[in-house]
Amino acid sequence: MGTKGFIDNAGRAISVANAVGTAGNINTLGTVSSGAVALPSPTNGGPATTKVTISANTTFTLPKPFAGATVKLIVEQDATGSRLATWSTTHGGYVHFPTATSALSVTAAYVDRVVFVSDDGVGWNATLQKHLG
Repeated sequence: MGTKGFIDNAGRAISVANAVGTAGNINTLGTVSSGAVALPSPTNGGPATTKVTISANTTFTLPKPFAGATVKLIVEQDATGSRLATWSTTHGGYVHFPTATSALSVTAAYVDRVVFVSDDGVGWNATLQKHLG
């Protein structure tokens, strides 16, 4: 895979292959089949980006927002594809996608990036970039 769309904390372009196991910048969860992923909070010194391959429909739970917080997520479909994502606001606030769609690519092995930013400390504004790399 190429370097399209993936940037580390130093602003360098990286490939998905290089992102796996990159110390300090990316939290690589591997393949998740449990259907639930809790994303780390930036206040806890969590990594800037979490990368996961989903092999089941998955609910991603965002941490409690604070003004200026950013949470990045790289999601890859497994070899089967057709996995769906939902976004939990269990920790408070809202999740807003400006295009009114939060649907990930469903093609096998496709990679998407979702960036969540909290401008107001109440909820998360999300952008979704589909089929990267």
